[in-house]
Amino acid sequence: MNHDRRRLVISAAGIAVGGMTTARLLPEEMLLRDRRPRRSRVAVISGQEYSESLERVLLSGLRAFHLNLRGKSVMLKPNLVEYIAGVEINTNPLLVGAAAEAFLKLGAKSVVVGEGPGHQRDTYLVLAESGLGAQLHSQKISFVDLNREELFKVSVVNVRTLIVRGKEKRVGRFSGRRPSWKKAFVTLKPGDNIEFFEGV
Repeated sequence: MNHDRRRLVISAAGIAVGGMTTARLLPEEMLLRDRRPRRSRVAVISGQEYSESLERVLLSGLRAFHLNLRGKSVMLKPNLVEYIAGVEINTNPLLVGAAAEAFLKLGAKSVVVGEGPGHQRDTYLVLAESGLGAQLHSQKISFVDLNREELFKVSVVNVRTLIVRGKEKRVGRFSGRRPSWKKAFVTLKPGDNIEFFEGV
């Protein structure tokens, strides 16, 4: 029992001496500097109901950040998942409209709403059924379908897809297969091109 206590005391003393030596070797600014990542600025704003008063509530919350939006474009990306009658799954259209108006009042040059739902591939069906399309139309706010060609300002003539089977992999006596994936071949209207992807 005595032998174990002696080892414990010697080990603790060694750790303490090692820690003090390391602390003295490091520059002081490294010891005092806060290395945590900067926190995002977040505001939690209370809104009692979805109504026209949302614009005022959002505007007061956005002003707390002292944003300089003069002459800048803002893109809002609400949750537009799919439409199921009676189920609140998408961002309320009144909230999106109020946010757009608030950014415009803060000096933004333009506001665009963009979304590309993953569940329902017909974005314009979800846009119409959710009521967001009518809200954006009444406020003269543009919408961009992020699943389609509007983002690149090109016309798609044809799309062919090919499923590429995953490679077979073997580890020792066990074998498996990597996931399969889909490759798309997109044909654009003659004269259209997407600069970003040229030469790839």
